[in-house]
Amino acid sequence: MNRTALFLVVSVFSAGLSCTGASAITINFKDGVYEGKYIQSGEKKLPHGTGTFRFNSGSVYSGGFSWGKMSGQATFQYSNGTKCRGVFSDGKISGFGVCSYSNGNVYEGNLVRNIREGEGTIKFPSGNVYRGRWSKGKYNGQGKMSYADGASYVGQWRDGKRNGQGTYYDTKGNQIRGHWVDNQKHGAFFIQMTSTMKHYCGLYSNDQKVKVVRFSNGTVQSCFDMANRW
Repeated sequence: MNRTALFLVVSVFSAGLSCTGASAITINFKDGVYEGKYIQSGEKKLPHGTGTFRFNSGSVYSGGFSWGKMSGQATFQYSNGTKCRGVFSDGKISGFGVCSYSNGNVYEGNLVRNIREGEGTIKFPSGNVYRGRWSKGKYNGQGKMSYADGASYVGQWRDGKRNGQGTYYDTKGNQIRGHWVDNQKHGAFFIQMTSTMKHYCGLYSNDQKVKVVRFSNGTVQSCFDMANRW
C-alpha cells in the first residue's frame, strides 16, 4: 500500500472513531448514568477505559469498560447488598473473584459468568468454611467442610451435600469413613475411636445404624467387604 492510500485509510478510520484519552464525561443511559472515560464511535459516545456506572436500581459498577461493555478489573456493588470484585467480561466475572454476600457469606475462588465453578472457598458467619470443588454454584467433587465446633468432613460432594466416599471427624478427632447419600450415612463404614484406638465396622441405612461390631484386624476395605455381606 502506497503512502497516499494509507493516508486515506487512516483518515476514514479516524473520521468514524476517535478516543478522548484521559478526559472523562457523564453519559445518561435509560438504565443509569455513566461517569468516566469514553470512546467516540460515529455519533455515539461509548464507555471505554475506567469509569463508574450507577444503575437506576441502585447497583454501582466501578472499573474497566470496553466499547460500552463492563469489561476488565472492577468492583460491582449490587443493590441487594452483594459486592464482587474481579475481572469482568460483558458484565459478569469470569476467573478469580471475591464476593461478599448480603447474608454475610464470603466466597473467594473461580467463577464463570458470576457462577461459582472450579476451585473456591466460602466462609460463613457461623465460622464454618468450605474449601474445594464447585459446579453450577454448589459443592461438587472433592472438598472439605470445617465446622466452627472443630468437626470436619473431607470427601465427595454432589449438589451441595455429602455424596460418595468421605470421612467425618468429630470434635474429639474420632473418624467415621464410608459412603454418604445426601448428607446421610448409607452403607458400610469404618469407625476409629481416637482416644481408645479401637476400630469398628458398621452398616448404616439412611443414617440409621443397622449393625456395628468391633473390628481388630484387617484393612479398611476388608471392613467394608465384611459389612456389605451382612
